Amino acid sequence: MLTVTGKKTKDDDVFVSFANGMLSVLHKEQGSALIAWPYKDVLHATYIKARDPKWDTSLASPPDGLDVGGVLRTSKNWFVLQNHDSYLVLRLSDANYARVIELVESRAGIKVTRPQDSAKN
Repeated sequence: MLTVTGKKTKDDDVFVSFANGMLSVLHKEQGSALIAWPYKDVLHATYIKARDPKWDTSLASPPDGLDVGGVLRTSKNWFVLQNHDSYLVLRLSDANYARVIELVESRAGIKVTRPQDSAKN
């Protein structure tokens, strides 16, 4: 998960949990809940394999020009969840991104947007 402060980010290892009508993000080491959204609060989700994440700018979102890493970045599995008040930027592993997308679509009842990457590696 990316924690965003201004345009700078910090990458934290997290677990994503789907239980009791909630999408929860738990800190991997501490086990504490960082975010807990009822499924109905997830209004938009965007997945892209690219150097930078994408999102719907009409909802709560990170600032333009978000700094997600160094100069020699490679494509990653970016997954951004949004509602009116907040957003969540996840970098998913190759092993689990498809399952997370499937769970968000089925539990939140939304279709994940998959824009084309304009800067493929």
